[in-house]
Amino acid sequence: MGKHKEGGVSANWEASDVLIFCDLCLKEIELGNRPTTHFNREGWVNLTTNFLARTGKSYDRTQMKNKWDQLKKDWKLWRDLKGRETGLGWDPIRKTIAASEDWWKERLKVIRVVLFILLIRIILFYFINLTPFYFHFRFIPLHGSFSSLGYLLS
Repeated sequence: MGKHKEGGVSANWEASDVLIFCDLCLKEIELGNRPTTHFNREGWVNLTTNFLARTGKSYDRTQMKNKWDQLKKDWKLWRDLKGRETGLGWDPIRKTIAASEDWWKERLKVIRVVLFILLIRIILFYFINLTPFYFHFRFIPLHGSFSSLGYLLS
C-alpha cells in the first residue's frame, strides 16, 4: 500500500490506478451517486468495491476521498493555467502548457523579489533576536505589494 501515517496507511497510487479511479468516478456520477458535490454512501461503496475488483487494491473511503480532493485541486490549477493565466497556451502535440520566454522572464522577476523579501525578513528576524535592547522593529505583513519591504522602524 504505502507508508504508515498517523491516521493509517497512505495509498500508493500508480498512473493506471488513477485512470481506473477516474473511470469509476465517472460511472458513479452517471448513475446518480453524486447528487451534490460529494458521492453518496452507495457511490463510495461502489467505488471501493469496483476499484478492488479492477486493481486488487483495497483502499478505504478516506483514501479515495483524499485522492478525489487532490485530483480536484490539480484539475483547478491546470484549468487556471490553461485558460486564465495571461500569456499561457496549450501545446496539443506535447500535451503541456506552453509559455513564452517573456512570460518566464516576468515570473522569474517576481520570484527573485519574493526571495529577496524572504531573505530580508530572515535577516531582520535574526538581527532582532540578537539585539532586542538596541532596536525595536515593527512587522507589517506584505499584502501583494512588492514596492516596499514591508518593514518599518518604530
